[in-house]
Amino acid sequence: MDAKRKNEIRGIAKRINDESEKYQLAHACQATEHILRNDTKEHYRPKHDDIVARLKNETDPEKIKGIRKELEELKKKVAAPNIKIDYLEHLSWGSARAYRINGTIRISLPRDMTCLRKESGELDIGRMRALRELMAHELGHVILHNKHANMKAGLQGTHEFGGEHEEEANFFGSELLEMRRKRNDELYKDGNYRKI
Repeated sequence: MDAKRKNEIRGIAKRINDESEKYQLAHACQATEHILRNDTKEHYRPKHDDIVARLKNETDPEKIKGIRKELEELKKKVAAPNIKIDYLEHLSWGSARAYRINGTIRISLPRDMTCLRKESGELDIGRMRALRELMAHELGHVILHNKHANMKAGLQGTHEFGGEHEEEANFFGSELLEMRRKRNDELYKDGNYRKI
């Protein structure tokens, strides 16, 4: 590989690294998707098993057709949710939304939170902390309040949680971030991160 190609590849890697700063807690989002997928499957497993048993025992072609349709509808409910993060112009600093649209859970954050660096190019730790706290809080709504009717279908896909839901999401977010800090402390202790 020549120097020109190495520089091109280095530039692509840099773009990905720079862009990844906007997506704090991406691993936590993936873990949330996994947990929601498994919880949903477990919730619907008895109903699924019942439908499959009825399908095996049914001989009437019309009834089989109806049972298969019922099974397809159940599969749509069990479909794994995807969590997407987007940044919107109209959201003000510190505000965010978590909502479900067509099986996708969207976490919308303010666009002005995408810039996590100072003019000098140095990482702005305060801005990064604020983004991580907001992201962890919204993940709290997703994992704790996903079954809440308004999370599934609120006015125009959004819902303002209040009171106890906000308190729970705040607590979840602070606990998650503290656990991540402890994990990072272990990872970066004694240069461990250089070994992986």
